[in-house]
Amino acid sequence: MEKKHKIIVFLLTFCSGLLFSQSATGESFTSAPSAASMSSFINAPISLSTGVPDINIPFFALATHNPGIGLNVGISYHPGNAGKTSKASDVGLGWSLYGTTCLIYRAVNQYNSIPTDIYYYSFMGFNGKFLLKANASGQKEITYITQTNLDLTYNQAEDTFKVVDPSGNTYFFNNKDQNIFRKNNNSTSYVSAYYLTKIKDVYQTEPLLFTYIEDSYVPNDQVLTMKSLKISKVTSPDFGSIEFSYNFNEALRKKLTDPYQLQTVALKNKAGKVIQKYTLQSDDSGFTYTEPLLSSCTAEAVPDGFYDRRMLRSVQKYGTSTQFEKTSFEYNNSPFTGSNWTEFKCHCLNGPDGPKFLNIGLLSTIKYPTGGQTRYEFEPNQYEFKKTHILDPWTVSGDEYIRPYEFVDQDAQVLETVGTFNFDTHFTDTYTFNIPSNPDDSQGGSYLLYCVDVTAYYTDSPVWDPGLTPSVDIELTSSVLGNDGNMKFMPGTNTFKVLGTGGGGTVTIKRIRYRSIPLPNYTTGNGVRIKKIEFLENGIPVDSETRYYSYQQFDDNAKTSGYLAWLKDSPVVYKNVKETIGQNKGYAKYYFETLKDHPENIDPEGGLVSPVSHYNILVNGLLDKKEVFDANNMLVAKEENTYQLTSIGDSYPLSDIMTSGGTVKNSIVTKQTNTSTSFVGQDAISSTIESTRETTNLNITGKKTITPEGDILEENYKYPKPAAMRLFVAGIRDRVITTESKKNGVTLSKTETRYDDTTHLYPTSVIGFLPDDLTQSIKNAVNDIYDDKGNLVQYRAFPDAADSSIGGTPTTVIWGYNKTMPIAKIEGAKLSDIPAALVTSIVNASNEDADATPANEAAKETALINALNTFRKDAALKNFVITAYTYDPMIGMTNTISPNGMAAKYQYDSFGRLQKVFNNEGIMVKEYQYNNKN
Repeated sequence: MEKKHKIIVFLLTFCSGLLFSQSATGESFTSAPSAASMSSFINAPISLSTGVPDINIPFFALATHNPGIGLNVGISYHPGNAGKTSKASDVGLGWSLYGTTCLIYRAVNQYNSIPTDIYYYSFMGFNGKFLLKANASGQKEITYITQTNLDLTYNQAEDTFKVVDPSGNTYFFNNKDQNIFRKNNNSTSYVSAYYLTKIKDVYQTEPLLFTYIEDSYVPNDQVLTMKSLKISKVTSPDFGSIEFSYNFNEALRKKLTDPYQLQTVALKNKAGKVIQKYTLQSDDSGFTYTEPLLSSCTAEAVPDGFYDRRMLRSVQKYGTSTQFEKTSFEYNNSPFTGSNWTEFKCHCLNGPDGPKFLNIGLLSTIKYPTGGQTRYEFEPNQYEFKKTHILDPWTVSGDEYIRPYEFVDQDAQVLETVGTFNFDTHFTDTYTFNIPSNPDDSQGGSYLLYCVDVTAYYTDSPVWDPGLTPSVDIELTSSVLGNDGNMKFMPGTNTFKVLGTGGGGTVTIKRIRYRSIPLPNYTTGNGVRIKKIEFLENGIPVDSETRYYSYQQFDDNAKTSGYLAWLKDSPVVYKNVKETIGQNKGYAKYYFETLKDHPENIDPEGGLVSPVSHYNILVNGLLDKKEVFDANNMLVAKEENTYQLTSIGDSYPLSDIMTSGGTVKNSIVTKQTNTSTSFVGQDAISSTIESTRETTNLNITGKKTITPEGDILEENYKYPKPAAMRLFVAGIRDRVITTESKKNGVTLSKTETRYDDTTHLYPTSVIGFLPDDLTQSIKNAVNDIYDDKGNLVQYRAFPDAADSSIGGTPTTVIWGYNKTMPIAKIEGAKLSDIPAALVTSIVNASNEDADATPANEAAKETALINALNTFRKDAALKNFVITAYTYDPMIGMTNTISPNGMAAKYQYDSFGRLQKVFNNEGIMVKEYQYNNKN
């Protein structure tokens, strides 16, 4: 049995926002738990500078008639979404579905549950955040935190968002969930997520259609309705769809797990046939954030199973058969270990919210169907934090005073064992022990903690009363009162006295020491970083591929390079990162710029000043330099970047900013210069690339390359404004209209893409200018005809300069499979040269093949091949060169028929992978094999 006694009361309390958090300020429900996880990818993006590795499992893609719009779907992992109070998504703890999670999410203050003015967006490859605040007149205005070339607008009357991208596509966020915030027994409804409802591209078509399912309910003690939405289907007209199925458990609405459990994600063609399907296997696992054998920390006052959360255990990939490939996942169930964590069994030195427990629930292993594995080892973040052991009430520095009489900082302090001493009250109740002088104290005094381990209680004491409960404790009796008002013990002989009813056992006495003087100026915690990534084959690590990461300062390995700007949602950013790959293969050093590396941001004491300049560019670190060394520590390559940062917009306050003044200011990179140098023996070979960017639409306007030979190569670009204002008015801002290339100041080439047909926004021709006389030009290509889906149907190469309206060699492309794929290319023919009935016959046959059920797929493909051969052999087309194609929609090309009639057939396995290639005689000429270990 153990007794504990506290000379100093020590308890670290960390504020944590829980799922159904309550405070004196307010209470908030969570209607969009999976949506909330996307903020981690924006606040601490995947980068060496943040220590966040790229971990994802890609599923599949869904194309549309607009080549600039499509979906790539899969799941991704972020360690920042696997914390103690993180809510498990519909996929699982730490995991998020990407590609189809298209929404704008309103953040909630994690400390008081009040909805903030910060909004995050993630859709169609665009990610960022902004502020939405009311101005003096009450009109809400958007302030970009992530500087972007998107145009976001908010309709306050309808409470909806509209976004226009640089290509002129418009995204409407009209579907809304409904959340509840309760303060002082008053409930208020608000929108916490706006879901992508519709896309209208610049051609005024809807390339994707979104369908959602809804969970609406009225929580207990409420009259307002909660509503959350989940994507159930995304349809690409004429191509196919992605469909989602869930298991719903309403009992999870107020727990740390999304009530929706994602079970399947299926890719289907237009006919409804499943092309690929992923099933997700998960379970609910509980975690314990204390160590009963090492600590006296009491269990948290939370309901049983409060920390039970959904854990993704495996993903099974299916094709068109019942065979599947399995990828499985493993997680850590124990806290971090090592010498960094001081323990003293009868004292709570590592509370459940401390950094030691950040390891619990983190992804540790991915096992792939090929038999390979990837292991991930994380460690807590460390960042600079100035500390001092000197108490100076008149100092103006920001150094934190670490009191010597309280064990409050495991990074700056350590418990040093004075000794373990036996006691037995049968012999005496007073004992002596010796304390060496403490170098940390000017008088050599020590502040002590102790633990008592009672091995026997005695009942033969003269003061024993059968009605008493046996008890044993000790009292350190030789203390003196220090100048700080706390009891300390001087070097030399000291005493302790055994109290209580009598007994025997041991007492362990430790003293609080500083780890070093001056104190280590860093703090551990605030998330985790990747430490090692290991690759295994047949369960054995491949040492040559193992990646190790170090985050210490390059010029002082004893110090961390981590930096935490005390601004809302800022991550720990590392100025120096060393990546070592394999054994004796060398390493790379990465240097990043942070907010503190610009003098205008720092005061004399090293703190941030307001407004903080270049906030959006530097908050996550900006790559400054990369150096590559071989195994002998010889520099073999180097890349250096310089940036011209141009301030843009006004300064603005961040919600809940933690620095005085509280404003930041954005910038854009208007010029970037990258110099690459390779070292060969005593020689250095360098090249430089300089890029310039405009401040309005953020387009790259020019690139200049200086080659190792000293030549200067330049490329300059012009965009719709001012080169093609009709496109700019339509919302298209990112298309390159004119490109001019130079070498050493002499023009090599200049091309211009023209949009002369006012009935549409597709390019009509490409003009080439003569290098010797830029006033003279020729048409390199003319695009004559597009269909109603934007497919190029007829074009001409190198039309005659004298009459470009009729000259040149025409080519006609027939689009089939509901105008999604080319099925015939007729070189030398205009569309008007081809009888309409012939076109209709092969188009209809391809559409039937696209819409075929599994039972008649083969017959429909054969019919299409016959129709294509009839088309090729028709007398009306005998003077033209024809190539024909067939497909399995969403899988790949199945047949090609060359102009001479020679055919090639492509066969795929059930997972859509190319398996065999056959020639015209049906003889297999290529075979591909894929070996898995399920």
